[in-house]
Amino acid sequence: MPMVDLTPKQIHILQHSLGISKPHDKPYRNFYAVYSDSDGIRDLELLVEKGLMINSGSSPVNSDMVYYQVSDAGRKVAFDQLPKDTRTRAQKRYEKYLDIRDVWSDLTFKEFLIDPYFKEARDAT
Repeated sequence: MPMVDLTPKQIHILQHSLGISKPHDKPYRNFYAVYSDSDGIRDLELLVEKGLMINSGSSPVNSDMVYYQVSDAGRKVAFDQLPKDTRTRAQKRYEKYLDIRDVWSDLTFKEFLIDPYFKEARDAT
C-alpha cells in the first residue's frame, strides 16, 4: 500500500479508534463515535475516502451519532505511525511481572525472576 498523506489529527483518530498509543499496546476496540454535526466528521470522511475507515452508519440508540470503524489498511497505518518501542529488555520484563501480579497478588519480583514456572513469561520479553 502506498504511503497515505495524513494529518496528525487523522493518525490520532485511527489510533484512538483502536485504543492504542504505544507500540506494545493491543487494540481493545475498533470504533469512533461522533455527532453527525461535529467538526471532526470531515476528517473521518476523508479517512473513509482513503480506505482507512468504514462508515458504519447511525447509532441505533442515538440517531445523531455516527459510528466509524478502522479498516485493515487503516489498522496497518495506525500501527506504523506509533512511536518506536524504546523500552529495555529489563523494563519489558518488569512490565510482564506487573501484568502477572495483577492476578497473582502475592508474587514478588524475585519469585518471578527465579521460579521456573515463569520462565516462558520472562523469555517472551
